[in-house]
Amino acid sequence: MKTFLTPALRAQVVKEFLSIMRDKKTRLIIIIPPLVQLFVFAYAVTLEVNNISIAVYNKDNGSQAGRFIAQLSRASFIKEMRSVYSESALREEINMRHSILAVVFPADFSRKIDGGGQGKLLLISDGRRANSAQVAAGYIQEIAGKFAQVLHPEIKVPDPTVVRHWFNENLTYQWYVVPGLSGIISLLITFILTALSIARERELGTFDQLLVSPCSSWEIILAKMTPSIVIGMALANAIIAAAVFIFHVPLLGSFVLLEIGLLIFTIAIASMGLVVSALAATQQQAVLGSFAVIVPIILCSGFATPIANMPQILQYIAQGIPLTHYIIIAEGLFMKAMPAFIVWQHIGAMAVIALVCLLVSTSVVRKTLQ
Repeated sequence: MKTFLTPALRAQVVKEFLSIMRDKKTRLIIIIPPLVQLFVFAYAVTLEVNNISIAVYNKDNGSQAGRFIAQLSRASFIKEMRSVYSESALREEINMRHSILAVVFPADFSRKIDGGGQGKLLLISDGRRANSAQVAAGYIQEIAGKFAQVLHPEIKVPDPTVVRHWFNENLTYQWYVVPGLSGIISLLITFILTALSIARERELGTFDQLLVSPCSSWEIILAKMTPSIVIGMALANAIIAAAVFIFHVPLLGSFVLLEIGLLIFTIAIASMGLVVSALAATQQQAVLGSFAVIVPIILCSGFATPIANMPQILQYIAQGIPLTHYIIIAEGLFMKAMPAFIVWQHIGAMAVIALVCLLVSTSVVRKTLQ
């Protein structure tokens, strides 16, 4: 009886590893881009708004407007305050993207405040940068509320709501981004390496040798998937280590469950990549096909935007994406010690997806080999 790791399978796995590691360009793709992506995503993907420019159109020139502008200038999120003196200049500031937001002081702003009333500001935001503009407007409204409270301390206002953020008290965005990056980068490398495997054989003219080799179709499939799975898991674990030791993200849950989820995840991704590789005639087609699949996977996974905000049909599709479940596992085990039974539910979902993908890839590759 043959053992699972037959000599033919071992030879094929070694050949696949050598074909990947002997190519200098492939080695660079495996090592350099994931490191760059880790630090670019970790420091660039943030919902915070800093270093912005705002325009100030002061029609009032009274003392209260001056005090408010002075207080606004001390805000840490504002890099530059650009004074304008006409509506056309204000319009130009927004149109040319010099300022993300404009603060307009009406002519009676100071007079109303000095008379015991309330001065109202007009905020004009750049709708082309809606999210950042809304966040900046919220910051300015908070400054305005504090300014009004200083002017009229006798007015009793309700105690402000005390907000406490569980699991990420300081809202450190790296704590949210980096755990999910282990799945994103593993997805990119695992999928592309697997997608190139059979396509590479066709371009190099060794596909016919593969057909007449003593390996069964299952052995060929496992040999094509194994290096991608190993490399994908190694990169993901490197990012997990960076999350813990460089970005100081607390790993509160089970590391063993995280590794099990990662293994099932990479198997599912490698199976999907093998389908693309079997259908592609050249490596160029394999790369283009990979990105045609990878981009929708990332967009629908919930990494960038909440799945609940998507149309219903995309929410159903998201449940069939392995990355969706892996991100839930990674973020849950890192920051909130997700209970094991919930983790196993998502691992089970990924296992079903992996099994379906493996059956499809096996069917497609078998047809290709015949």
